[in-house]
Amino acid sequence: MNELTSKTDKNELNFSKTEVVDDGLHQLMGAHSSTATGSFGKIILQHFQGDNFTIGYNSFRIQRPVKLDESEWPIKFENKFITFWQGVNHYKWRQRQYQIIFEGNTTSPTQLYTAGNYEILLIALSNDLLKSYAAHCPRLATYFENADKGDPANLLDRVVFLTPGMEQAIYEILTYSMLEELAADFFKRKVNDLLVHMVHHLNTLDSMPAFDLADIKKAEEVKRIIVADFSVNYSVEILARKLGLSEQKLQMIFKYCYGVTVGKFSKDQRMKKAHELLMGTNEILLSIALMVGYSDPGNFSTAFKNHFGYSPGHVQKRLGKQRYSTNKSENLASEKYAQRSI
Repeated sequence: MNELTSKTDKNELNFSKTEVVDDGLHQLMGAHSSTATGSFGKIILQHFQGDNFTIGYNSFRIQRPVKLDESEWPIKFENKFITFWQGVNHYKWRQRQYQIIFEGNTTSPTQLYTAGNYEILLIALSNDLLKSYAAHCPRLATYFENADKGDPANLLDRVVFLTPGMEQAIYEILTYSMLEELAADFFKRKVNDLLVHMVHHLNTLDSMPAFDLADIKKAEEVKRIIVADFSVNYSVEILARKLGLSEQKLQMIFKYCYGVTVGKFSKDQRMKKAHELLMGTNEILLSIALMVGYSDPGNFSTAFKNHFGYSPGHVQKRLGKQRYSTNKSENLASEKYAQRSI
């Protein structure tokens, strides 16, 4: 085992090459991994070098506040921390916020103010790759006007979050589990998927007003309400009333932050949850429909097939997991709807 040491926060930081063994942590296929330990806790580092991109997925297990002289952390997944982008901005990152930063020759220490677990995803993109999208995105073109001079630059002047399409591309990168030899090609496609969704979101932003932090927090709260309990299918009217907003303003804020309407986000998330339940549980179709907000399994099956292009019954048969309960009438109902949806 090769070891080396570095200094951070006036404490010795010990690095060792290791396999990633950590409950609940994604293992990035084909990545080089190591663990860094210090008096503040430990950091599990995963690094994948691709063609015109690099993926870094790092997990922090922090026992006390610490200042880390690390460079870029552009996508924030859990908890709160602040990165001091010298010459650009100081960022207190919000959950699922994204940004593209060019620092020039500066460094950016990261301050983790509270103990806890943090997950940080960094996707470093080559200029050649990013510039291939700049012709389709005025914001990227402006970004390169500063970056090409060697000056610090940031893509966004406002807080925005990963859209569902961007989140899906990242999720597929982090959960890839097929042949390791094909990981590089798979990740390259997903990085491009991520950029396509990002460019669409950025171009949408240019036609919208910027909202303040109070409004952004309301959009975050709406998202939290939706994902907290998928069995409740909230209408936009109810959500707007909960937040003290008009339906129109809520839709505008939410689309500004996440790139989609409240209704589309809610449906996409409930369908994603339904797919997870079909793949990973032994629940019958009726139960799964209820868990994602559909009282009628027939309507659920139709919505699922429209979303994925195949039925929930197809998923069950493919996995050999036709579900049965101890209730005979419920079995018959489940079989009826499964057959009808195939």
